[in-house]
Amino acid sequence: MVLAVFNIGGDVALTVLGAIVVAGLTAVVTAHTTNRRLDKQLNAERERMDSQLAAEKARQNAQLQHDRELSDLAELRSLLDEASRLLSRIVKTSAQVAANWKGQSESDQVRKRLCARRQSLRDELVQIVEQQQRIMLRLPSTSDPVAALHRVRERVDRLHALSGATPFINHKDAEDMAHGQPAIDVADAHILFLDASRELVQAKLPG
Repeated sequence: MVLAVFNIGGDVALTVLGAIVVAGLTAVVTAHTTNRRLDKQLNAERERMDSQLAAEKARQNAQLQHDRELSDLAELRSLLDEASRLLSRIVKTSAQVAANWKGQSESDQVRKRLCARRQSLRDELVQIVEQQQRIMLRLPSTSDPVAALHRVRERVDRLHALSGATPFINHKDAEDMAHGQPAIDVADAHILFLDASRELVQAKLPG
């Protein structure tokens, strides 16, 4: 044995063996404790990293959602702006139709202008339908801007029909046309569309 080789006595040998055993146990306990401490540190670090990753993922998702909402809103605003510019032209054309209708008895030239303005109004009405369809891809049919556009269509339809109904127009409609009421109704519908669009955009602005 090792102790015999070094000629160590019995009591000394026991003391040495005891010291060796104690040292060994101490080393084992120390290693175990160290390993447990390292495991706890690693687990804590892993949890911290997982928490950071989850927080970063949530932040990125929130940012993507925010950016998507802004992009969708910008696209919607662009469509509503296009519709508003179209309605502005229609209001002008409607006023011209009403004015030429009242003066059509004056000359053939006025009647020709009325015919041309009615055709322009019809073309612009088709554009309203197209614009409304584009907006309805992004808004429900029950939304206020879509409903306002539909109201414009109805009033332009009425003006177009009445302006071409002579001499078969009834007395009430003739009075309305004489006062330019159908054209005024178109302008009022345009204002309603602007108000509805403004309120919708403001409601959709991210907080």
